[in-house]
Amino acid sequence: MRPLLEYFDHIALNEEQIEVITQYLREIHQSESIFHTESLGVLRKEQDRIQRRISQIYDDKLDRLIDETMYLTKVKEYKTRQAEIVEEMKRHETADENFYVTANMVMKLASQARELFESSEVDEKRQLLNFVFQNLCLNEKTLLINTHESFSTIMGYKQCPMNWRWGDSNSRPWQTLRMTTTCLVPNR
Repeated sequence: MRPLLEYFDHIALNEEQIEVITQYLREIHQSESIFHTESLGVLRKEQDRIQRRISQIYDDKLDRLIDETMYLTKVKEYKTRQAEIVEEMKRHETADENFYVTANMVMKLASQARELFESSEVDEKRQLLNFVFQNLCLNEKTLLINTHESFSTIMGYKQCPMNWRWGDSNSRPWQTLRMTTTCLVPNR
């Protein structure tokens, strides 16, 4: 259990660190907002273009330039694409909200993980471990800890606050920790 508690100390953030990360999130929020706004604009233009085509194809049907079969086929095609556009727009509108709720939850959890672990029952400890770690592996007396990306990023920030935002997750030395242990079973 001690190696896990040590790991929780590695991800614990103080208020100043949370503020630095929050400020960074605010900075990237601006560019993400621009991306989402531009993407929504492109999708709205495509939706309008498709609606004009539906109107045009209806006129073509009335003028007998196309037959009923062609009209129904094209309308179905256009309506399907319009439904896809609506779904894409919903994803863009909710993506921003989900990111910030998750980021805030992860930072708060990281700050309190050790205390939560120590004061929890066995099932709650298991849930916390599953949330923080991708898998735990005991190799003889070495505990191999692979974390979920969010917690790897927090560890990276704590180890190297100047460069934590930039590395490729595959090359982060802190993503897999090796700790020597003799027991993995939590006290009951």
